[in-house]
Amino acid sequence: MRLVCALFVLAAALAAADGRVDARRLAQDAEKAEQSGDLTRAFFLFSQAVAGDPYNLEYHRRRELLRVRVALEPAQRPEMAETPPPVQPPAGREALPPVELSAAPGRQDLELRGDARYLFTEVARAYQLGVVFDADYQAGAVMPFRAPGAGYREALHALSAATGSFVVPVGERLVMVARDTPQKRSELEPVVSVSVPVPSAMSDQEAQEIMNAARQTLALTRVAYDSKRQAILLRDRLSLVRPAQRLVESLAGHRVVVSIQLEFMEQAGGRSASHGASLQTLFPLVNFGRAWNSMPGIPSGFTKFLVFGGGRSLLGLGVADARMFARMTESSGHSLFRTEVRSLDRQRVTVHVGDKYPVLTGRIVSSAAENQLVFPPTVSFEDLGLSVEVTPRANGSGEVTLELEAEFKALTGQVVDDIPVIANRRLQSTVRLRSGEWAVIAGLMSSSQARTISGLAGFSRIPVIRDVLGSNTRDRATDEVVVILKPTILGVAPQDGAAEALWVGTDLRPRVPL
Repeated sequence: MRLVCALFVLAAALAAADGRVDARRLAQDAEKAEQSGDLTRAFFLFSQAVAGDPYNLEYHRRRELLRVRVALEPAQRPEMAETPPPVQPPAGREALPPVELSAAPGRQDLELRGDARYLFTEVARAYQLGVVFDADYQAGAVMPFRAPGAGYREALHALSAATGSFVVPVGERLVMVARDTPQKRSELEPVVSVSVPVPSAMSDQEAQEIMNAARQTLALTRVAYDSKRQAILLRDRLSLVRPAQRLVESLAGHRVVVSIQLEFMEQAGGRSASHGASLQTLFPLVNFGRAWNSMPGIPSGFTKFLVFGGGRSLLGLGVADARMFARMTESSGHSLFRTEVRSLDRQRVTVHVGDKYPVLTGRIVSSAAENQLVFPPTVSFEDLGLSVEVTPRANGSGEVTLELEAEFKALTGQVVDDIPVIANRRLQSTVRLRSGEWAVIAGLMSSSQARTISGLAGFSRIPVIRDVLGSNTRDRATDEVVVILKPTILGVAPQDGAAEALWVGTDLRPRVPL
């Protein structure tokens, strides 16, 4: 019985040895095919070598390297050497997206010690992933590695930074590890092209600014803007294009609509009261005689005179009527401008409610009586009423920042050299409010009082007599202006925070998306 068992073990060992010999021969043929440039044949030969010796990790590594090279570089097949390349790709064939890993979900507490090859193998195994190494990859010295509660992305990125390596997905459950050098990056990291559409409401200038921001931030080599299709085109390595795509989508996202209700209220009032007596304060003396045959000069406003003297010395003293009076005048006015405008986020909106009033600015006057020429006057039109310019900026947590410029112009009723005097009130401010919240952003109150006393000299200074024998006038005017507004966000508000944080790595070692 022991002899039979020994014979079976010997036969199995001989079969395994024969399999390893065949696998070694296939691996040698695969190396020759790779040196000659036939990558497809080399890949199939290494696959047969793996089937003959499945425990040889070197065969696995060489096969996966050839799989990547075949995917990145077109195979040079002899049967296609004499066939000219097609002008257009066959129907139904499209560019495939980069490979995305499908690792085991959840987090692992990793605490390992070993060289780089051992650490990458164990970390990948913890998340049910396979790993292959570049032919020039060196294991390095033994080092500890600890990552508590880490997902597969955090663990692989941390290990890559610790060992000076970079990881490239080559399958849903397979990654390749290579030394992080510019040469290896250009050889192994895939190059992708992405088209990012921009909203139709965005102008070409804004799209150009977003494109330049992405190019300067991530140092992209090939960036373009297609104005007809309204899309930004990105082409570079995967580690640069993916964060650039997210940056462009964040900056060129669909803007929210902000509704702004604005009210401009003005309350003006005036009161004038006068009482007392109107006594004569001017006593003109007029000579009604005919001295030197001259006519007497009678002051205006006097029709009654007390005459005394006679002959050539006839004199007259002007006498006016005295009267008692008590008057009061009260006026009030109320103006209200109410408007509602809608605008996109970060888009300025302008509204004007009022009239255009002609104002004379120049006129030519000719004094010649003959052949007089008539020139039309120079007139400019002034915008009266309320003019508002608002630029809303939607923030996080349902808040809106408003950059406001408001101006209110109205006629005062006064004229200087045939030019009307225009009252102007102007406001320029920046406020931040919650959506649906009313706020008073400006207020102006003006008040004026005046008192006038007139009467006979001396009597007008006596407290009691001046109220009876003098003219007393009191004027009071008030003016109140209030500007209030309420912003309302329509649609979906942006997420909290000014922008999304993007982890891209360093300039020399950008992080490859996993």
